[in-house]
Amino acid sequence: MVRSFSNALAFLLLLLPSGMAVAQTPQGPALGHKEPGAPTLSGYIVSGKLCIPLKRFATESGYEMNVSPNGRHVAIMVGSKLSVLFNAQRARVDNKEFPLTIKPVERNNDFYVEKEFFEKAYPVRFTFNPKTNLLTAELPGKTLKIPMRRLPPQKQ
Repeated sequence: MVRSFSNALAFLLLLLPSGMAVAQTPQGPALGHKEPGAPTLSGYIVSGKLCIPLKRFATESGYEMNVSPNGRHVAIMVGSKLSVLFNAQRARVDNKEFPLTIKPVERNNDFYVEKEFFEKAYPVRFTFNPKTNLLTAELPGKTLKIPMRRLPPQKQ
């Protein structure tokens, strides 16, 4: 069982493709830091699925996160549970791999991942109001309101 975030990162290094290292989340006005005027936590509806920004959600919910140097792999530590998103293609939560039903959308320096990943990785309960397009995430000691909107068409 993973006992600390440092041990989890050492374990994560074993899971990553050879030659890949994990970097600490930068401090200051970089990833994981909410700058004044930065967009608030919001998500997209993609092919009927509610998708939430992985990095922003980890930051807003107060859990530790690491991003690989190339930004393609994200590791989140929730208690003793390690969750990893590999190349925005597949996920592993608590050492159990599972497929993502839709490919995460990469936008705003983040990956928008289906809500089901978060339900497996976090102690969270979601409630969605389709009339207001508001997703409520209830975490221990914290409630996040996440406005959802349809994903705008991609620029060609």
